[in-house]
Amino acid sequence: MHTLEVNAPGWYFETLKLDVHYKGTILKVRPTMNGESGGNKVVRYPLQLEPMTKLRYFEEREKFDPTSYLKNPMVMMGLMAAFMAFVMPKMVENIDPEDRKKLTEDLKKGGTGITGMKNALAGGS
Repeated sequence: MHTLEVNAPGWYFETLKLDVHYKGTILKVRPTMNGESGGNKVVRYPLQLEPMTKLRYFEEREKFDPTSYLKNPMVMMGLMAAFMAFVMPKMVENIDPEDRKKLTEDLKKGGTGITGMKNALAGGS
């Protein structure tokens, strides 16, 4: 009884147990998986073995995806800040001149201006 293990880089072959009979060209072959025999197959000489699977030793690199940058929280915060930098001045331009004057005076006094801005945007005084 002989054991045949094929060592081919990148390929996986089934381990075979061979019963060799020297009275001819017929071999009795028992494929084994984890030490358990898988039955008897008759294989002619010369052996022609095919690989079971192709082995992958390395993980395949991810493909470049530009949308992955948009999912980054830091990029989202930067885009939001840029959006606010361009949109907020346009919103302030739409406020009545009197309310805008009150808002700037409140900001100059050291106030937050949030209540004044709320009232100005809501149309109240």
